[in-house]
Amino acid sequence: MASRKRDRLIKVASDIFFRQGFHATGVDAVIKKSRVAPMTLYKQFKSKENLILAALEREDQQLREGLVAEVERRAKTAVGRLLAIFEVFGEKFRTPGFYGCAFMKASCEYPSLEHPIHKLAIKHKAMIQSFMRELAVEAGARDAETLSQQLFLLLEGALAKAQVSGQAEAANEARAAAEVLARNAIPNA
Repeated sequence: MASRKRDRLIKVASDIFFRQGFHATGVDAVIKKSRVAPMTLYKQFKSKENLILAALEREDQQLREGLVAEVERRAKTAVGRLLAIFEVFGEKFRTPGFYGCAFMKASCEYPSLEHPIHKLAIKHKAMIQSFMRELAVEAGARDAETLSQQLFLLLEGALAKAQVSGQAEAANEARAAAEVLARNAIPNA
């Protein structure tokens, strides 16, 4: 029972925090929408920051699992999978209610590089770049590290553009640039 309440709190908190902001959202809003007693929230999480961390950890896990599975489903070659990353994010950008990147928002609201919430945002972004690096190595890139950094910057730029302006086509623009980079960095791409 406690696990179900915890999961519900995390789900509700994620929805509110990611859409309205971390500092702008009080725990009272999470408690009210979750329909739990305040004691339940504090028993499960001890603090608002612990709840934020749990919400971000859930988002990280879901994105990690979903991204890898969807990229693998869409493309059979490593180069194809590198480009499919942009397609997967493009679909996310077009989803009704798209709120942007919870990790970008978290790093802005908790700007200290030493803050646990900011550290989790850094870890999440490193995971995505690491996935790109693995695919670049598998594809035979001459310099997989540089290629993954460049592709990651394209993805982050597309994400920022989609988040700020609502322009979902940013993923297509980034994918087109990624194709050029891949052709230049990967023999026989």
